[in-house]
Parts: sequence; C-alpha cells; structure tokens
Amino acid sequence: MNEELRCYTFTDFMLSSIQQGIQSGHASMELVSKYLLVTGWQNGYAEQVSDWVQNHKTIICLNGGAFADVTGWLQFFEDGLVLSHQNDFPFVGFTEEESQGGNLTSVAAILPERIFNGVQALREAKWNDEYVVVYDHLLEETRITFDNKTAPLTLTYNKWERELMERLKRARFAQ
Repeated sequence: MNEELRCYTFTDFMLSSIQQGIQSGHASMELVSKYLLVTGWQNGYAEQVSDWVQNHKTIICLNGGAFADVTGWLQFFEDGLVLSHQNDFPFVGFTEEESQGGNLTSVAAILPERIFNGVQALREAKWNDEYVVVYDHLLEETRITFDNKTAPLTLTYNKWERELMERLKRARFAQ
C-alpha cells in the first residue's frame, strides 16, 4: 500500500496519563491480535493492519471522553460497518479485565492518510485556499480538493467517513 496509516486510539479520559498510554497500547495490540493472529480472518483488514505494523507504527492517542463516550466510539465504528456498510477500517474495543473491572477503556482503529488529511482540510478550509470542501446533499458525499501546487487532487468521502472526520476534528489528544 502507498498510503500512510496511523492507529488512532480513543481512551477513557478518567484514567491517569500513563494508564491512557498503556490502554492505547493494549488496544492497538488487540487490533493486531484480532486481524492478524485470529485464524481464518480473510479480508482486506488484515492487509491494512499488517501494512501499519510493518511500515508505519504511528499511534495517535486521543481523549475518548468518559466511559459512555468511549463506548460511543466503538458503537460508531460498529454501526459504520454493520448498518451502513461504509466503514472500511479495522477497529477494536479493548476491555481491561484486571485493573478496570471489565470496562471498555480504549477503542483503536487504523485510519489512512486520506482521512487524517481530510480532517486537516476541514479544520483549515475556511482560512486556507489550498482546500476546497464541497458537500453534495443529493449523493450524501463530501468532496475535498487538495491543491498541492502540481496537480489538484480531489477525494470523495461517504457520509460515514465525513462524520468520522468531523468527530476527529473535535477530538483532543489524551493528556
């Protein structure tokens, strides 16, 4: 694959800083376990996770909010996969059995650069003429044109991906 990949984690903000980092690590390893170590898993997710593990390794630790919010992140990824069939990204929820009493503490997802570049474009589009963002209400899709000085590049995002980018735009780094 040619596109940069990052593992985004959404972790319970009630945990201490070190616990947030540890839970993010646990969630990313759970992702690897789910898609690479579980026998019989045959789809493009394993390829994405393998590419991330071998070539990228970047983990972005975000404040996932309180327990209900972290659960909401997991539900959002599940709904995108099951209900709308628009989620194309591997994801997993991590439940800490020992120290956190079986609570969901972190959600991890592998996201491609088209998503995190889209988030940047949505943040900066009002102040920067390098991006043009157009929402097509009829097709329920967003098109973002990136003017990279050599040749403009237009990417199309489905409704679920646009919602993901809006959520990421509001998310803050874990502290």
